[in-house]
Amino acid sequence: MSISDLFSNIDILREKVELNKLVVFVGAGVSRNVPGLPSWHDLIVEMAKTIDYSKCSLCWHKDDCKKRCSSCSNRDDCIQKCLVSDDFSSDEYLKIPQYVYNHDETIYWGVVKKSIADESVPDAPLSKAIFEINPSHIITINYDRLLEASESEYKSQYDVVITDKDLLNASKSKYIIKMHGDVQHPETIVLKEQDYLEYSQKHVLIELFIKSLIADHTILFLGYSLNDYIIPRIVCEC
Repeated sequence: MSISDLFSNIDILREKVELNKLVVFVGAGVSRNVPGLPSWHDLIVEMAKTIDYSKCSLCWHKDDCKKRCSSCSNRDDCIQKCLVSDDFSSDEYLKIPQYVYNHDETIYWGVVKKSIADESVPDAPLSKAIFEINPSHIITINYDRLLEASESEYKSQYDVVITDKDLLNASKSKYIIKMHGDVQHPETIVLKEQDYLEYSQKHVLIELFIKSLIADHTILFLGYSLNDYIIPRIVCEC
């Protein structure tokens, strides 16, 4: 992208803000840059450890690794640790937590609560910048409370929406829509395969509202990964 193209896009975003037609979509990459906040991958790795699951069984070098490292007490910290043992597919990202949940709900919720600690997070510069853009709404798939921790004076303009009921009861005109739930309400977290399959049934109003925003607003994606297929699916249905 050239400098002229960059400035042209900035002008377009400014125009959309003035028209109240800009929505900021906050993906996992925004939280990943803040110390102490785990990535989606980190959470799935922790889930996989509880069932002793890795890609090692499919690896051509597994016998050599077993001979070299099977009795090593420092295996997890080894600088020669296999780079593909935790290289999970997008399908495995959903099926691993689903398997853990089906096997033992206590273990599943234990990993969730341990990995996504319900504690205060620092006010990150990027979260403050997001509010200062002054979007009409903010959509996020992150479970953490990074946006809520912002000290931006503009934060007070937004209601936090986690469930359809929150959307009905909102008193402000701008929302922070937490599509995949909130760490303070573990039951709302969208993580395992069943959560994704049942999303449309359990979040009817939120999904319809997001579809309406996609149809007539400009969406600015920040820290978004195409591994998360919820948004592409919603877009295709619009």
